[in-house]
Amino acid sequence: MNYARFLTATSAARKPSAIRVWTEILNRAPKSVISLATGSPNPNTFPFKTAVITTKHGQTIQFDEEIMKRALQYSQSAGIPELLSWLKQLQVKLHNPPTIHYPSSQGQMDICVTAGGQDGLCKVRLKGKGTPHEKSNTFINTGISH
Repeated sequence: MNYARFLTATSAARKPSAIRVWTEILNRAPKSVISLATGSPNPNTFPFKTAVITTKHGQTIQFDEEIMKRALQYSQSAGIPELLSWLKQLQVKLHNPPTIHYPSSQGQMDICVTAGGQDGLCKVRLKGKGTPHEKSNTFINTGISH
């Protein structure tokens, strides 16, 4: 399904930030490339080296030093590619969306990770009944009010 018809004129006209595009290019560059353009901090200066998280059922998840460096570093605007890939595979496994094999131009399923409702609405404003007006920022637990 092509979702372009749901985008407001404002959302459709948005262009990516030049620095974010440059960050994505640098993330694909060889490790030997040293960039001073995006201000990526030296990961050896990060305050956290490792982490262990214990679930309520007693299972532990360990993050080693390399994973912590990756997680704490700036990444592409869409998110850490490995996380996005894992989430997409999870959606395919659990839901098998019919649009997964569509071309991008015809609405191929994709993943959008946000920090919450406001962040998601800032990324994509949809038009139509029950969706926010361009200047609305009023939210309630079960939906969006105008």
